Amino acid sequence: MKRNLNNGNRSWIRVSALALLFAFSSIVAFAFDNPMVGASRFGVTLSGPEFGQKQMPGVYGKDYIYPSEKEVAYYASKNINKFHLPVRWERIQRKLGGALDAFEVKRIKDFLNVCDKYNASVIINIQNYGRYTLNGVEVRLGSDTVSNANFRDLWKKMAAAFNSHPAVIGFNLMAEPHDLGSGKWFAAAQEAINGIREISSKQLILVDGDSWANAANWEKHSDILKNLVDPANKIVYNAHIYFDADHSGAYANSNDPNKKDKNIGVKKAMQFVEWLKKNNKIGYFGEFGIPSNDADWFPVLNNFLEYINRNNISASSWGAGPWWGNYPLSIEPVNNQDKPQLVAILKYANNNNAIVAKN
Repeated sequence: MKRNLNNGNRSWIRVSALALLFAFSSIVAFAFDNPMVGASRFGVTLSGPEFGQKQMPGVYGKDYIYPSEKEVAYYASKNINKFHLPVRWERIQRKLGGALDAFEVKRIKDFLNVCDKYNASVIINIQNYGRYTLNGVEVRLGSDTVSNANFRDLWKKMAAAFNSHPAVIGFNLMAEPHDLGSGKWFAAAQEAINGIREISSKQLILVDGDSWANAANWEKHSDILKNLVDPANKIVYNAHIYFDADHSGAYANSNDPNKKDKNIGVKKAMQFVEWLKKNNKIGYFGEFGIPSNDADWFPVLNNFLEYINRNNISASSWGAGPWWGNYPLSIEPVNNQDKPQLVAILKYANNNNAIVAKN
């Protein structure tokens, strides 16, 4: 579930099944009042800051980029006013345990200021999959080199830097952790929660599931996460869902048998939703998507959207941003034309009034 965002030629490569989108109002009504409800049910990840994974920290404007006001304005005009901002740990904190990088902090705050102008909310993601790159080598979180104490330190400093900004609704601890070892993601997540709560009880804390946050096998890999403790009681569980047979979102097999089952999205989503209900937890689908160039997947998408709408759960589409180019899952407009995936989403979005910039 991993996208290679190495963007020297601004190309995309889907390696497994990754994630990074966003939607903050994915709350289950039976749990308690939805603290993330906004003007729209759906959100989107605005990619760019996480690109160039093989160039760390990389060169701004060449290896990675931040979303522009044009991006925010376009989705706000569709009444999509919730954004995931995916950032790399190695860029925001160039040395483990060190200060946050001033240039990256400013870039994030500039983006947050734009979002505030459009009355939009932001969740800041650490887009690292449970790793930190040292000397060109990815080192797993929970090791002696990249410790849970390092992770706690990062999030304590992130909370101090961004907690007071009016556009920030929450922090997504880590996008799609995987293969860390038994119980290690739980332990790391608890440390990060503790670090954030040393600073503030204000923000939501989003916790991806283990094993790439896959909704279809959530209970198998992530049941332990129900035991996380947040003194502010503001944890939101974040599942990712793709409808192809290997759950990857690559949609590489033109003869994928899952196309024949128009309810495959519902069946996959149900594994996560039923877990939420059983454990009285709050959750949303932080990533979903289909390719724009294969009409067979659209009935699957529509049934999934109808199901989560009926269960009062919101979701975030993967993905957006101008550097995706011809990536099939991108919902970025082409020649000012809405992508068909976005058209399908807006049928279920609370889309009565377009969002405009503040005066």
